[in-house]
Amino acid sequence: MNRAASRGRGRCLLWLLIAVLATIPRLHAVLQMPAFGDEIYWLEDGLEALQRWQSRGSAEDIWGPRVLRHPGTPTALAGGLAAATRDANLDRVAENERILLTARLSVVWLGVLGCVVVAMLGARLYGIRAGALAGIILALSPHHIANSAWLQCDASLATFSIASVLALAVHLRNGKLRWLLASAGLAGLAINCKWTGLLTIPLTFGAMVFLRLRASESWPRAVVDGVRPSLYWLGVAVSVLYLTWPRMWFDPSELFKTILWAKDVGASHLTFFQGEITESPAWYYYFVAVPFSLSELESLLLAGAVAGAVIAAFRGRLRMNQTSCLLLVWIFLFLLAMTLSGKKLGARYVLPIWPALALLLAASVRAAYRRLRHLAHMRACTATAALAAGLAACATLAATGGNYPIHANRLLGGLPAMDRSILIVGVADREVARFLDTLPASATVQIAGNLLSTRWHAHHAMKTVGCDLAQGLRSARKVAPISADFVGVFSHFSHRCPEWNHAAMLAAHATEVHRLERDGVVLARVYRAERADGSAPPGALPGT
Repeated sequence: MNRAASRGRGRCLLWLLIAVLATIPRLHAVLQMPAFGDEIYWLEDGLEALQRWQSRGSAEDIWGPRVLRHPGTPTALAGGLAAATRDANLDRVAENERILLTARLSVVWLGVLGCVVVAMLGARLYGIRAGALAGIILALSPHHIANSAWLQCDASLATFSIASVLALAVHLRNGKLRWLLASAGLAGLAINCKWTGLLTIPLTFGAMVFLRLRASESWPRAVVDGVRPSLYWLGVAVSVLYLTWPRMWFDPSELFKTILWAKDVGASHLTFFQGEITESPAWYYYFVAVPFSLSELESLLLAGAVAGAVIAAFRGRLRMNQTSCLLLVWIFLFLLAMTLSGKKLGARYVLPIWPALALLLAASVRAAYRRLRHLAHMRACTATAALAAGLAACATLAATGGNYPIHANRLLGGLPAMDRSILIVGVADREVARFLDTLPASATVQIAGNLLSTRWHAHHAMKTVGCDLAQGLRSARKVAPISADFVGVFSHFSHRCPEWNHAAMLAAHATEVHRLERDGVVLARVYRAERADGSAPPGALPGT
């Protein structure tokens, strides 16, 4: 009894250490990362949702066309409650920073929870060492850190969806009803975070039916036996979704309307992929974006796992347990769904595959250790490798300087290679805003980038610019249409709108006065424009 209690305390301490390990970089990211445009939308939409709820008796449609339709309920709730604390008598920018920090601190714990859930359920399915290793891999993953620390719904989706999948895996192993019910409830919460949580439904039905088919000689009976508990699962999931999604309280068919709405909203989006401006990136978009977003450690472990699987397959010794197959199907299903989706703006849209990948990598490490543990000095080699891997993971995080979205896999060429392949969004807005605030108040400013996020950090008035390509034109001007004294140009904007690139700005006789650069990649520039009469704008600065 004492031994069991001691083992239980040891596990609790291990989960606590993983939680602390996950919390430290995520809190650092909360403080360091600039505002993203989507965060401001969530703050506004969340506040609108609260206001509409308070005045629900005075409107026939209390929600409007957009509010709570991701559904994004946890994100909107955090954003709305934070935005409602704004004091209009205080400095606008200072209040912006405080509100954003409050909202982020309300959701960052969902990312931490995801790391602990992966460790705990991974330990139940793969053993304590593999589970702990999976939790640590996810805790130190720069992509997961970055997308846990800002106000959006992908991190909560990733946490609840992997928890649902792993609870299903436990049920398939031991047959206990409580795990099936837990999987269903967690799936309902995943869908409430983002509609792509619906992918847990085909995964569950497919897994339940497939296992019955393997164990039965009569496939009609196996299908019935598999579908029946799946329908119970679906009923619980929909019930939880209904209880936690206010839109469904007034219209039970809202789920289907939201799917149609999301299909129209995400049909296409202007982006940059491998040197081309396109609204429909190639099918292999995520097979480029995901490797760039992996850490170097994750990449090496993935390469080792694939190599080991290929070698084992050639030797006829490849064996995969039920849980690993389920996780692989989940990764494939999610990648397939996102590949078929029109909107492709970075690897964060496939964040839910990261926890599953961490578990598979940990499982492959466990399998490799078991095959090699008979070798001499294996324990010393393992300890050395673990120390080196830990140092490498920490070095990767330190290299971002707290701006984790800027991470790019150095094994693939780092930030320069990533900049040539996909968009790098939302990493320079705060720095540009601070520079713009040093300009005289009389100077006019244009922003070729995300006006919302830049203005969030700046006192200076500014206006946005148009993009010909966004309006469907396939030829851009070779001279930038400048109509202000200073212009801030972000690389993610000029990649999609060449009329605002460096050459076009120089052709318009603009002079670069400020540059934000990282690893040889220019993330943003500020230009001083030449006025029509040839005079310099107020507060003209020397070119740099």
